[in-house]
Order: sequence, then C-alpha cells, then structure tokens
Amino acid sequence: MPLQAYLVREGEAGVRRGSLRLDLQSDLTGARLNARGRITLSELRLAPARGLANTFLGVSHSIVLAALKDRGDKLTLDFTLTGDIDQPDFSLKKALGTKLAYSLAETLGVSLAGS
Repeated sequence: MPLQAYLVREGEAGVRRGSLRLDLQSDLTGARLNARGRITLSELRLAPARGLANTFLGVSHSIVLAALKDRGDKLTLDFTLTGDIDQPDFSLKKALGTKLAYSLAETLGVSLAGS
C-alpha cells in the first residue's frame, strides 16, 4: 500500500492488503498549507505487529477489525492538515499520521494507545 508509511507507526502492525481512497483539497498560500481530506480504507487486512503494540494508527487491532466488520469492511476518516512548510519541524508524514490516528480514534469512539 503506497501510503502505508503514513498509516503505520513504529512497532505497529503493517497492512497486508486493502484499498485506500484519498480525496484532498489543498491550498498552499506562501508557505502555509491548508488541506481538508478524507481517506476511505476498504477491505483492510492487517499484518501481525512488528513490536509490542498490537495497534493500527494507535488503536487496538481488535477494535479496528471489529469496526471494519460492522461498517461493511470500510472506514472513512476525515482530517484537516495545516502548517508552515518552511518550518524545519513541519513534517507532512508526521502531521498526516497524527491527524489520521486522531480521526480513527474519534470515529471509533476510543482513546489512542499511549495517550
């Protein structure tokens, strides 16, 4: 999955297969990024965790898999990205991963692991 680097944190389960649809409307004015997006994950199959965390985007494997089953094998996550791309601490990978993790937790009504 091409966006796996944005979906999987260090030590978490990888993605064996699935499809991802990304809808994104972004604006870059000067160095300021403002983007609203939606990611839909379909037929997601997770690989075993690579470390101690049995999570996907910070949420328990079992909760994610149960939610997929309950929702017709599809999860939709809305997110908003903002930031100054000229700032050395701005990372699109980190920003997107964090926003998707919070969106998944909110969508499923759970807390993120470690928070």
